[in-house]
Amino acid sequence: MTRPTALLALVLLASTGTSAEEYRFYFADHTGSNAVITDRSGQVVTRTVVDSYGGIVHADSPVGPSGPRHFFIGEEFDRESDLHFLNARYYDPAVGRFLATDPELINLGETFSAIESEPASLNTSSYALNRPTVLSDRSGRSPKWLLAPLHPNSANFRFEVQRTFRVGEYIDSVSTIGVLGDMEAVREAFAYLSQSRAGAELIQRVGSMESSTMIRVSTEIAETGAHQVPLIEGRFGTIIEWDPTRGMVTDAGGVQSPAIALAHELGHALFREDVREMLKIKAGPYDDATEFSAIEFIENPIAQSLGEPTRNSHSGELLSVPCVSCN
Repeated sequence: MTRPTALLALVLLASTGTSAEEYRFYFADHTGSNAVITDRSGQVVTRTVVDSYGGIVHADSPVGPSGPRHFFIGEEFDRESDLHFLNARYYDPAVGRFLATDPELINLGETFSAIESEPASLNTSSYALNRPTVLSDRSGRSPKWLLAPLHPNSANFRFEVQRTFRVGEYIDSVSTIGVLGDMEAVREAFAYLSQSRAGAELIQRVGSMESSTMIRVSTEIAETGAHQVPLIEGRFGTIIEWDPTRGMVTDAGGVQSPAIALAHELGHALFREDVREMLKIKAGPYDDATEFSAIEFIENPIAQSLGEPTRNSHSGELLSVPCVSCN
């Protein structure tokens, strides 16, 4: 559990001496900025108040050669340039920008561009994605949350996920499954899948995961698929692209409903990205072990219990059908 920053004190020596009078205690505010410095007896030596971007609002002693060197988010202040050194880059609090671009740009993948996932990330010199009241960037490489990580079922977490995806509506008040597009088509598919015990368990398990799954409903996508994307708090979420008007012709000639295709992709959402990478080994007609698991342990049991055909490989052709449960 992350302890409140304001309750922590950093003990430093003001010089190379070791007398008791030279001990200094640094007390941080909620952003991690050193707001108060005291001596060993608890007497306040100096107070420094900065705004969210590090601009000085008030200082008992001048910031400079004789003033504090570490105040904004606890990192070093360069007295010669009047800039903060945030490890990877210099930062200018006067304009709220780094002097260099982000050395670790995040690749958001091929499914959604950076502007759809986090528009502020396109400004590679901005500080903390222009959200310094909730994010901090002490490394100069990637913003971190100032407070303890949000619980996946909390309102704030759900709001941030919706903000990350720009749009979206959740299935219900507790599920971490969201929908981009036709909510009614997803509800119809879920109602159909829930007629199977395995299908109901799948929906419940995915909906209680600590990362969100967004179902993008569209009739214009090339094919139904699941894609891992960076989310907030260093987590990965899943975007499922699903066409509710197309079923799958199996290798035996039967037709699976669009709902079964959705169940298959929900199965992929159960795997974290690192697990998916480890499992990407050849598995005969299933292409890799992730497809084998999704077909044999998720898709086929649900299809069989609903009286639909099953698959023995990862192959198949798409076919237009009149409803999400039609086959």
